[in-house]
Amino acid sequence: MSVRPLLLLLLAATPAFAQLRWEKTTQSFDRSPGDPAVEATYAFKNTGAAPVTIARLRSSCGCTAAKLEKRTYAPGESGEVTAKFTLGDRRGVHVVGVTVTTDDKSATPTV
Repeated sequence: MSVRPLLLLLLAATPAFAQLRWEKTTQSFDRSPGDPAVEATYAFKNTGAAPVTIARLRSSCGCTAAKLEKRTYAPGESGEVTAKFTLGDRRGVHVVGVTVTTDDKSATPTV
């Protein structure tokens, strides 16, 4: 039984004025035989002076589901996005992403 590497990522493409600051944006996993799925969490903090609402989470494929504890975060408040990648019979390296869009029209979504 071989271990297969897997990479779940959330790439920061957010400009400097954005209000959400991410602790980390990529994670890598080694699949163990029999693992049905892997789950990753991506912590963030609202470093701005106003509340931020996460308007949309979109995964790059149907094999990945993303969720939040809630949608709106006050200044100084922290939260996390949880991404679950269902492995199924996939083999080899897989790179999947989740796009996070906020209510700030001037901010670029984080992918």
